[in-house]
Order: sequence, then C-alpha cells, then structure tokens
Amino acid sequence: AWPGIWIATAIAAVGGVTEVLAALALGWVVDAAVGHQGGGFWAQNWGLVAGFVLFFLVLRPLAFGLNSAANFLLIAPNVDPLVLSRLNRWTMGQDIGFFDNDFAGRIAQKQIQTARALTDVVSESINTVAFALASLAGSVALVALIDWRLGLGLLAWSAAYLGLIKLFLPHVRSRS
Repeated sequence: AWPGIWIATAIAAVGGVTEVLAALALGWVVDAAVGHQGGGFWAQNWGLVAGFVLFFLVLRPLAFGLNSAANFLLIAPNVDPLVLSRLNRWTMGQDIGFFDNDFAGRIAQKQIQTARALTDVVSESINTVAFALASLAGSVALVALIDWRLGLGLLAWSAAYLGLIKLFLPHVRSRS
C-alpha cells in the first residue's frame, strides 16, 4: 500500500500548497487594485484577473478534488482489504486453542473494526499531516518572500509550537 499512500500524501501536500498560493494570488490582486490610479484597471490587469479566476475556479478545486479522490478511491478501498487479509492470514495460523477462548464472530468483528480503524488513521493522517505540513512550509516561504526576518520568526514559532506538542502530548495521552 505504500506507493498509493505516498501518492495520496503528495496530492494532499499539493492541496496544502494551493492554500498558500490562494493567499498569494489574492495579495497580488489586492496590491494591483490598491496601486492602480484612475480608470482602465481591467485593461491593464486582465491577465492577473484571468489567472486569479482560473486559479480559484479550476486549479484549486481540481487540487482538492484530486485530494478527495486519492483518499476515497485510492486509500480507503485498498488499505481496508489489505489489512483484513493480513489479519485473516494471522488468524488462520493460530492453533485450535486460540478459538476456544473466543467466538469466531467476535474475532471477525474485531478484525473488521481493526481494518476500518487503521484505514481511518492512514486516511486522516494523510489529510491532516501532509496538508498541514505543506501549508506550514508554504506559509513560511510566503512570509519569507515578504521579509526574511518574518519568515525566520514564523519558522521559530512553528518549531516552538511543535516542541510544545511533543512535550505535552504524552501527558494528555496518559490522562485520556
């Protein structure tokens, strides 16, 4: 399943980058509108506005559609049966005493629940982690383009934030 997982992760990262590009494109249009004096805005900036419309009506929805398709057509239908087949192979390798302690229906139910849970973890990890990290990296790059000191500050803040998560997450887990 790893090739499919990496493909879906890359597509989710593209979705995260489009969020940053959306802010960049919006900034370009606002800067063009604020910097324009007098009439003829559309004549002078038709290419910028056309690119803006193309991005928001075609490219951005396409990126999010591909992300959704990768999750629901590539990951979910393929990871679930792979997990189920491995669990079934492991279960069939057990001796008869294993089945004396539990009903076969309960074992099958646990296998189905495990496969569904693992599929959800993989899918949501791709959605959350890849999208968030790509958005964060793109935001740092965008802010650094504006002013490298601000980009460095955002990078330091992000590192501190991730450090706090790493510090406090075990405490939250132990109490949950």
